[in-house]
Amino acid sequence: MLSKTSRDFFSANDRYHQVSVTCGRNRGPEKSQHVRASSIVPGPQLSSQQRKCNSQVVTTPNICSTKSNPNSNTTGPAKTSAASNTSTIHLLTPDQSSTHLHTSNSKNRVTAAWCSFKASLLRTLSATRSSLASSLGSGPFSLMNRSPYDAAIMSMAAPAVLALAADPLLAMVDTALVGQLGQSELAALGVNNSVFGMAFVVFNFLSTATTPMVAAALGADDKQKAGQTLSQALLLALVLGLTVSSTLYLNADHVLQLMGLDIEASANVELTTLARDFLMIRCTAAPAALLVTVSQGAFRSLQDMRTPLVISVATNVLHLFLSLILIFPLPGIPGVAEGGSMGMGLSGAAVSTSVAEWLAAGTYLYLMWGKRADLGLDSAPQLLNPGEAARQYTPFLKAGGAVLLRTAVLLGTKTLSAAVATRLGPASIASHQVLSQVWILSSLIIDSLAISGQTLVAVQLGKQDKVTARRVTDRLLQLGTALGVTLAAAFSLASPFWPHLFSQDTEVLSAVSVLLPLAVWMLPINAVAYVLDGALVGAEDFGFMALAMTVAAGAAVGALLMVEPAGLGLAGVWQAQAILMLGRAATLGFRYMSPDGPLPPLNQSRLSSCQSVNVEVRTADHASSPSSAQSAIHDVQNSHDAVHVHACPQGEDLMLEPVRIARHVSLGSDESERG
Repeated sequence: MLSKTSRDFFSANDRYHQVSVTCGRNRGPEKSQHVRASSIVPGPQLSSQQRKCNSQVVTTPNICSTKSNPNSNTTGPAKTSAASNTSTIHLLTPDQSSTHLHTSNSKNRVTAAWCSFKASLLRTLSATRSSLASSLGSGPFSLMNRSPYDAAIMSMAAPAVLALAADPLLAMVDTALVGQLGQSELAALGVNNSVFGMAFVVFNFLSTATTPMVAAALGADDKQKAGQTLSQALLLALVLGLTVSSTLYLNADHVLQLMGLDIEASANVELTTLARDFLMIRCTAAPAALLVTVSQGAFRSLQDMRTPLVISVATNVLHLFLSLILIFPLPGIPGVAEGGSMGMGLSGAAVSTSVAEWLAAGTYLYLMWGKRADLGLDSAPQLLNPGEAARQYTPFLKAGGAVLLRTAVLLGTKTLSAAVATRLGPASIASHQVLSQVWILSSLIIDSLAISGQTLVAVQLGKQDKVTARRVTDRLLQLGTALGVTLAAAFSLASPFWPHLFSQDTEVLSAVSVLLPLAVWMLPINAVAYVLDGALVGAEDFGFMALAMTVAAGAAVGALLMVEPAGLGLAGVWQAQAILMLGRAATLGFRYMSPDGPLPPLNQSRLSSCQSVNVEVRTADHASSPSSAQSAIHDVQNSHDAVHVHACPQGEDLMLEPVRIARHVSLGSDESERG
């Protein structure tokens, strides 16, 4: 049974939570038995005085009631044999049942198995409850309470949403300008937009992998690793860009045929010529576009979203200005075309886009050179032998490969959705495009929070601060969910008006009105998926994300393949889209709520209740050298978030945050416990 010293300590510290001390007798392997009976009760929050460093927590001698060892040189209430007795500190998971048994006797295996199952179930439910509580807050107006992370989130999200919106909005303007030239020019632009849109989306993994890896390295103050990762990404972007450029230039006709353009048909001679000319000019900027992608990731890793915003707006304005000059004839300016104009038509649009891309890439490289010390580029190795280069590239290529797989699966599913809608008829594909604008616009807005999460989570994890990383993500989930609900309400209120901006066809508008509620009220679910996606990118959990996307996309593809045979129509297509997003939110949410994930719920141990971590400190050493106990507990705390133990400024004591304490500790099944 427990000594009076230990009992007094437990009685005086019922305010603590989640620490149990179990004593064991070493009677030999065949008789070894540990029984833990824990009566766990919640206690009040600690006051500032109670939270002071208290060395009693780890230096209380004689935790186990043992026989004296005359050979021991230690002092204290009882001198113990280091060879025969140990003090074992068990870390318990929260929200366990009132009594747990963990024995090594074969007759108790059934009890132990039931305990393990019960504890595992309770642990999962507790993790889910804690995660929801921390994400949604403690009260109905918790979203309105200012969070200490709001300033950092908004400083990144506000510029990000503007930068994300700049490109598609100005692309719409560019499309409107080309549309003034004629139907053939607009069709040729549409074919090329599909080619380059698919190519650049596939290579978006360069930015997705660069941002968290560089941010985490900078958070860990490892500038050499940050510079090395960024150098690898820039070099890979240049190589891939040159490969894409040369492939498209040398195989322009084959690429157009793959996009469905019949280049042999006499009716398509003009369209083919226009599309080929645009493709061969536009592809020269492929290296610049990929360099820009990596550079954006580099500045995001510095938590600098203003620079990408300024460059994006400036280059797009330049693009618009060049398009006006190069596309249309300008009276009074001598040029090539008859009538004294220098209008190049669709080719002028390709030139303006390429020039703007190269100017953006040059600006980014110039600014990164100015920040080379911050990014670690000045300490990155310059020359590597092939073996060393392959070794250093492996982490980045593994991350990039997982992101590429995830992107390809998502893109393939979206493409299949459009293809199925197309086969349903012109009205269906038109309605599908109108409904898609709801998700496209909302994703641009909510993705700004995901981008914030990528960087902020990566920086905190680089500092080994999982608690702050989790709290930042909880806040992002609050903001993202609220934003999703707000957008859904706004689209619902505007539903009588905004579809008419895209079509006046009664059949199209009728189909849109039927499916609009599904598309709109999926927005909160989409928001959860987007935010969790960004947080897990920040945690560099690329492998799980690829697996989760594959599972969700597999379910959606199965639903899409049933649309035509079952006669489900466009409703079936959008039900499959909903399955995709529900699958993404569910799988990512499972990962987020899992204690074994990269962002475990706060106050959740990674261990099951019946498999506690043992921090064994021999009693003799415990009495004479409290630092050994302090070190042992601190080592466990570094690996498990269940108990927050912090060293005091002078390092002589420990501070224990609110935890639970087991008030009853037994030394064996054959002894009674009176505590």
